[in-house]
Amino acid sequence: GVVFTNEAHVYKVLDLLKRRPNHDTVEFLRNLQASDTVPRHVPPLLAVEEQDGELIVAYPFEASEPYTGGHGPDLIALLRECKEAGFVCRNMHPKNLRVTATGLRLIDFGADLRPFTDAGYRSMAERAWLSWRWPHRQDLDVLMRRALTDKTLAELDGFERFWQAVCDERPSATRI
Repeated sequence: GVVFTNEAHVYKVLDLLKRRPNHDTVEFLRNLQASDTVPRHVPPLLAVEEQDGELIVAYPFEASEPYTGGHGPDLIALLRECKEAGFVCRNMHPKNLRVTATGLRLIDFGADLRPFTDAGYRSMAERAWLSWRWPHRQDLDVLMRRALTDKTLAELDGFERFWQAVCDERPSATRI
């Protein structure tokens, strides 16, 4: 997709000609827009429109900085909020995270947002862990692909403790 802003709103334009099988991105995002459960770490969708084979998504603009690691409690809260809202992000990655004055934001709207599944949630959490611990790695994309099938990666060391914090609903579990 291509992203534009007028510093009041952000507009993301996605090519729907590359639709993925078994997933209607437009319908899914419209359902997310209409949901009463709005995660604090995901900007609210103001518009989801289909025009001439393209999807246009709009959300409020927030001044932000690129995500460069850290923000563990915000990552845990983001993961929990996505679960509560009923979706997972298959492309959790530092490039899809921004740091605003009020905290971390997931800004990836598109085909990588999918309905919640347990397997998708754990995979999203693994990618969040890798983003948190290894954002500086030049081979992070390769590492994330490998992590889909190789759970013995040294870079996943410590993930189980992070996963326990994600799954533990007690407030103190966000302190890792």
